[in-house]
Amino acid sequence: MNDHYLNKLLDYLKLNAKQFSESLGFERVDRVYNVLNFKNGVSSSLAKIINDHYPYINYDWLLTGEGEMLKESNPQHNEVTPVPEGDYMMVEYVDLRASAGRLGVGDVSQLPDTHKRLVPKEYAKGGFLVVRIDGDSMDDGSKRSLSDGDEVLIYEHVDNHIENLPIRKTLFVITTLNGNVLKQIKEINKEENYILCHSFNPDYEDFKIKFEDVCQIFIVCKVVQKQISLI
Repeated sequence: MNDHYLNKLLDYLKLNAKQFSESLGFERVDRVYNVLNFKNGVSSSLAKIINDHYPYINYDWLLTGEGEMLKESNPQHNEVTPVPEGDYMMVEYVDLRASAGRLGVGDVSQLPDTHKRLVPKEYAKGGFLVVRIDGDSMDDGSKRSLSDGDEVLIYEHVDNHIENLPIRKTLFVITTLNGNVLKQIKEINKEENYILCHSFNPDYEDFKIKFEDVCQIFIVCKVVQKQISLI
């Protein structure tokens, strides 16, 4: 029997079934194992969960295994330009200290070199930015910490329904007209229409952002540059 097509995604992500299940927020691996062992198909609900966590994966491919696994970039919003070497891509760079409101201008080729970053091409094209972290609010001294000056690759979450955000084990860059923050979302309150933002550093208190004040939300994909202290 041939391998299930979902194995192609696991190979691409370099994850085993258990790690993949954990990345989706599942406490048990059965749901993924049952698909890989052909006991169940990929349901629309499972496909949506995967797509929420890995938005660069083609939703239709998740359901059928047909077509391209990775989404194509939108030629009208060419936010990522592959460089000739093929293993890297150029993305827009934004310093969160000097930016408020919406992020991304849409055409990275028109930006000065100081507003671009070359990063490993581990993701599909389209919708990516690199942002510089300002301050120590996400630094608690642990391995998960993000320190002042670190740079992370982020992907815009284009679903307009904030209540559908995959908040488990995920960090977000939230843009508002008053500024931009990188936080963990601790709660989505649908009754009072706010998200509760949490910092890793215990010196910083949780705070609320009203749905109506949110301009954009980006999912943090990976750290692309880490500040190293020699002290």
